[in-house]
Amino acid sequence: MSPPPTCRPPPAPCGTRTPSLHADPTAHRILTEAATTAGRDLLLTQATEADWDTEYGSLDLAVRVVKSLEEAIDHIRAHTTGHTEAVLAQDVSVINDFIAGMDSAAVMVNASTRFTDGGQLGWGRAGHLHPEAPRPRPPWD
Repeated sequence: MSPPPTCRPPPAPCGTRTPSLHADPTAHRILTEAATTAGRDLLLTQATEADWDTEYGSLDLAVRVVKSLEEAIDHIRAHTTGHTEAVLAQDVSVINDFIAGMDSAAVMVNASTRFTDGGQLGWGRAGHLHPEAPRPRPPWD
């Protein structure tokens, strides 16, 4: 039986997911050699404008190379859902400026945004069930 269309499907079993990198032209050029050498060139695709506003619900990433922190913040502000943003950086001033420039529920530093894709913000195991279905009960009920 399929889940109702308003519910997210359960995640695929570990090892069966095939992530893609939706890369802008600069990122695509940088990543092509490494992807080809690793035999993963099929996972690299050209990003479209729609990719910047897409939440994949998978391991896919939209990758864009920017020239400055200000350009990165402007890009995020234009495409954010206000849920979670992340920065990978070593420079503390870059980290502090990034955090100050975000207006999201969570801002990650050198961490995956997947940390807030589960029960932390309301999408636990029950998030994959129909809203009217009985919830799983702990064993002591």
